[in-house]
Amino acid sequence: MPSAGHGGQRDRVERLETPMEVTEPNARPEAKREWKRFWRQYLRQLRARRPSLRRAVREDVRAFIRGRFEIADQGRLATPFHVLRLAWNSDAFLGVLLYRVRTWLQGASVPILPTLIHRICIAFFDMSIGDNVVLGEGVYVPHGYLVIGGRTIIGRWCVLCPWVSIGLTPGTLDAPELGDGVFVGTGAKILGPVKIGDGATIGAGSVVLKDVPAHTTVAGVPARIIANQSQEEEPGV
Repeated sequence: MPSAGHGGQRDRVERLETPMEVTEPNARPEAKREWKRFWRQYLRQLRARRPSLRRAVREDVRAFIRGRFEIADQGRLATPFHVLRLAWNSDAFLGVLLYRVRTWLQGASVPILPTLIHRICIAFFDMSIGDNVVLGEGVYVPHGYLVIGGRTIIGRWCVLCPWVSIGLTPGTLDAPELGDGVFVGTGAKILGPVKIGDGATIGAGSVVLKDVPAHTTVAGVPARIIANQSQEEEPGV
């Protein structure tokens, strides 16, 4: 699996905490204006991390073909063909595709339509992905039924099984950050400002409230490490 980000390093977005004076009932107008400017700048930085629409859709197609154990056709028109085929055969792929289109429309400052697409995804595909979520390319969603909120960052080539919830905990604006190649099992919850390392596996039904190291498997409520793939691969272990 290729290395993350440019030069083998994944770009990071600075975490943002809400100034206490802004959340108080009698907050100063100057503080509110400063917070709004900071927030807009932060969102521009966050959305800049999103992959281009063309690259994201191409990698999503590859991920769905691989996840569905299908054979990919080769050729110049293979990707458009598979986009249409998967959109017809897979509600989950269509939901992810509409999310990609929606975020592209948001980046182009198109009004109303992104909100309508979001409502369609919720009503017909049971997929609610927030406006400020960064979803890396090559994501595979077997059956939909997702809730991803806050400023969650999801890396490339992740697998998100049904009934997964990823988002905030009360009292913080920071959301989870998943690395590349993370597998999230059915019904798992990942909540709060936690970081999930590359290649980690989240067991079905787990509740993750703490950081998960790369290439480990966690399970349980709350989730605990039950296996470490990197140690298992070392000679003599």
